[in-house]
Amino acid sequence: MTASPVPHLRQHPAFRSWWLALGVSNIGTWMQVIGISLLALRLPGSPALNLGTVSLVQAIAFGLFSLGGGVITDRSTPRRVLLFTQPLGLLLALGFGVLLAHHPPTLFLLAAFAFLSAVVASVDGPARAALLPTLVPEELLMRAGAMLTLGVNVASTAGPLLAGWVAGHLGLPAVFFLNAASFAGVIIVLARHAKDPGASHAPSRVSPWASVLEGLAVVRKDVLLRSALLSYGALLVFGPSPSFILPLFGQKILGLHQGQLGALFAAVGVGTILGALGGVASRGEGQEGQEGRFFTVGLTVWAAALGAFAWSGTLVWAALALTVLGAARSVVGTSATAILQRHAPEEQRGRVMSLNTLILNGGRPVGDALLALLAAWLPLTLLVTGCAAAVGLTGWGLSRHLHPQKSAEDGLDAPDRTG
Repeated sequence: MTASPVPHLRQHPAFRSWWLALGVSNIGTWMQVIGISLLALRLPGSPALNLGTVSLVQAIAFGLFSLGGGVITDRSTPRRVLLFTQPLGLLLALGFGVLLAHHPPTLFLLAAFAFLSAVVASVDGPARAALLPTLVPEELLMRAGAMLTLGVNVASTAGPLLAGWVAGHLGLPAVFFLNAASFAGVIIVLARHAKDPGASHAPSRVSPWASVLEGLAVVRKDVLLRSALLSYGALLVFGPSPSFILPLFGQKILGLHQGQLGALFAAVGVGTILGALGGVASRGEGQEGQEGRFFTVGLTVWAAALGAFAWSGTLVWAALALTVLGAARSVVGTSATAILQRHAPEEQRGRVMSLNTLILNGGRPVGDALLALLAAWLPLTLLVTGCAAAVGLTGWGLSRHLHPQKSAEDGLDAPDRTG
């Protein structure tokens, strides 16, 4: 029997160990997200104001530190950075759990913990993304990214369910203790490497701010990187997040009660898992421009599904549209990340991926805030339809540059990546 010409992820045990450990850690992270929300709802004062305050300080942290996290990753190695951020995240969760067990929570303490956790995540995120190309060959980046997306989506379902049970039976401090324990697997996997999978770079002689500007300049000059980031950012800004739009649309347009709203969120979750499974099963990832084609198709389907959801009049049709939207969102996110990881220069990969972290954690809150203002004087159906049109037109105009052959035909200057 001849060996398959298509490489498989199972041939890379380091990635398999990393994926399993990260899956457990992501469940703990989602448990902590729910724990923070439950604490904010239980504090004195307005629950909406408490939640808004926590979200605001997290967005500020990502805005201030994400680009710096990329600089740190590029000046060290992804593994070394993660061996610092992962234990730090463990200690933060453990310390807050102990504090919560002995003292009544306050909004100040909760906001401070949320801010510090977001600072750690701002550095941890670019390092995680930069580590992946050192664990699998280039032709498997798309499939490996889909596997990671699948793990995140499963964790986003299992984590909240587990957090609710633990908070109800063991108390809220236990939620943070379990999140602290979930870091152990990742730390063990990282420590087992005899040496860094990525090459160390020579110490930089330029200032951190100049390093940030260097990373921005790379993206500005590279049409592929620039188009991937801008078009993905357009999707996150113009495409309303499920946590914002589903409760409003379900109550005001579909007339659903609180119990039925869970079906809308479940439909998005099922779609994202299906989209990730499709990415895992895909073939031909090593072909130049394959990720760009996935991105464009996913973007088109995303816009169409969002428009269909805007005009759905029943729970069944809304759930079907959201399932397709979730699958398209998963494909777009995976392919955008693969484009950045494939085309970013190795010595600046951390800074490029830090922009992705910044967009993921900053673009959506900004978009939801703008939509909240527009929702005060626009019919909700018209607003969601406008979002679908904005996603389709803006994203399509930018994503056409993600196809190398087409870019060459259009006379675009592609950077020299042979060096």
